[in-house]
Amino acid sequence: MFNTNKRMISLDLKNEAGGKIMRQLLARADIFLCNVRMPSLKRMALDYESLHKEFPELIYARFSGFGLEGEEAGNPGFDSSAFWMRSGAMLDTLLPGSFPVRPSFAFGDLATASSFVSGILMALYARTQGKGGSLVSTSLLNSGLWCNGTSLINAQEKYGRNYPLDRLDPWDPFTDSYQCADGEWVGIFEKLYSRDRKIFAEIFDLPELIADPDLETLDAMAASGKKRRIAEKVAERMKEKSSSEWMAILRERDVPTERLRHFKEAGRDEQARVNGYLEEIDYGDGEATVLPVPPMRFSEYGRRPFRAANRIGGDTTVVLRELGYSEEEIRSLRERKAVR
Repeated sequence: MFNTNKRMISLDLKNEAGGKIMRQLLARADIFLCNVRMPSLKRMALDYESLHKEFPELIYARFSGFGLEGEEAGNPGFDSSAFWMRSGAMLDTLLPGSFPVRPSFAFGDLATASSFVSGILMALYARTQGKGGSLVSTSLLNSGLWCNGTSLINAQEKYGRNYPLDRLDPWDPFTDSYQCADGEWVGIFEKLYSRDRKIFAEIFDLPELIADPDLETLDAMAASGKKRRIAEKVAERMKEKSSSEWMAILRERDVPTERLRHFKEAGRDEQARVNGYLEEIDYGDGEATVLPVPPMRFSEYGRRPFRAANRIGGDTTVVLRELGYSEEEIRSLRERKAVR
C-alpha cells in the first residue's frame, strides 16, 4: 500500500558512481524525503546543510523518530515505540488491567506522514514566493503527542483526568460504545445532552433523566456521582437487543450511531466503495487485493490508479536511461555494484 505508484531504484551511496547518480537525481528533484539517521547522512554529505548549499531550491523533508535535537535525536524510532509508547496512547487507551493496545500496522507512520505532507507543501508554496528551499521536519514523537493532545492535556494535574479510563466511567454515558445481545458493539453519540436527554429517557427507559435535577446536565451528573450508574443502566439496556435492532431504534430518533466494524468488514464497505475510497489491485496471484486510497479529493483533477509496487531496484535501469546513461554504462555500474 505504501509503495504503490513509486519507482524503485537501488544505489550504493558509498560508491563514488552511486553518489554521483544521487546528485543527478537531486538536481531534478523538488523534494528530498529521508528518514535515515543524521550521522549516516552527514557521512555521505546528504545532510541539510550540505545539500542546501548545492541545491538551494531543494525542499529537504526529514522524518525521524525523536526529532533533530536532544540526546535521543539519533535513536532509532518505530511507529510502536516513538508514536504509541512515548505519547501515552499504548497504555492509556486500554481498559484497566488489560494488555497494552496492539495498534494497526503503521498507524502512527501514516498519521505522521499525512500531516507531514502539508508541511512539505507549505515549503513548496513558500518557494514559489521566492523563499528558496528549506528544511521541513517531523517526528513520530511529535506526531504521537499531537494526535493524543486532548488526553495529554486532560491528564495534567490541574485538569485531573485519570487514565486509563474505567469502562463504565465515560466522559458522557451517551457518547460511548456498548455491547449488544448479539455480541456486537454499537456507538452512541449525543448531539446536545440538554436537548437529547428526553430522547434517551424514552429509548433506554430512564425516567430519572427528566425527574432528577442531578441529571439535568453532564456536569451535574458527574458532580453528583451518578454518572456511573447511568452508564451501567445503559449498558444493561443495550444487551437486551441486537446491534441491528439498536441501530434502527437510534436512527429512527436521529441519534448519531454506528456499529463498530471489524477490519474484514472495512475492506468491503459499500459506502467506501461508491466514494472510491477502496481500489482493487492485481499482484499477479490470481486474486485482487483491496487497498484503501489516500484520503483527499480534488474536483478538477483525477487520481492515478494504483500500480503495484516493484521490487527495490526494479526500476533502476529505466531511471538511469532517463538520466542519459547508455546500456553499456548501466552494465558497468552494475558490475561495480554502484547500482542494483
